[in-house]
Amino acid sequence: KKKKAFRYVVFYIRDEKAIAVEKTGGRDAKYDEFLVDIMACGPEDCRYGLFDFEYEHQCEGTTEKTKKEKLVLMSWCPDTAKIK
Repeated sequence: KKKKAFRYVVFYIRDEKAIAVEKTGGRDAKYDEFLVDIMACGPEDCRYGLFDFEYEHQCEGTTEKTKKEKLVLMSWCPDTAKIK
């Protein structure tokens, strides 16, 4: 299993040709920080983000919890963003 360096990555499409990373958050970063960074582009641009969500899950009929992780892909496209 590979070591994960980031909690989240915010990226955008540059010149309609390439995907560029704009911001990364360390493993100790929180979801609120991710939301601030993904919306920081302003009302005229879109951004995309990948967030590594960690939680504990307890299966029915057991007493122990297991750590789970899910990658969540999000897009931030305000109504006022430029159409490409």
